[in-house]
Amino acid sequence: MTNVISHQIEINSYALQLGMDPQEDQDYLYLAREGLKAPIPKPWTACRTKDGKIFYYNFETEES
Repeated sequence: MTNVISHQIEINSYALQLGMDPQEDQDYLYLAREGLKAPIPKPWTACRTKDGKIFYYNFETEES
């Protein structure tokens, strides 16, 4: 059960980053779920800050 709750929190958090309201946009949360499962395009890499937040970085262009 904890994994399900943790997964839903992750989906809601990503939905917020996409500009969605997890309460108002429940019919569209599948987009956030699919976005979390999509592979990261090369040459981007998922990185983590010291406080645990994930960000994406392109080591070729040094963009974040």
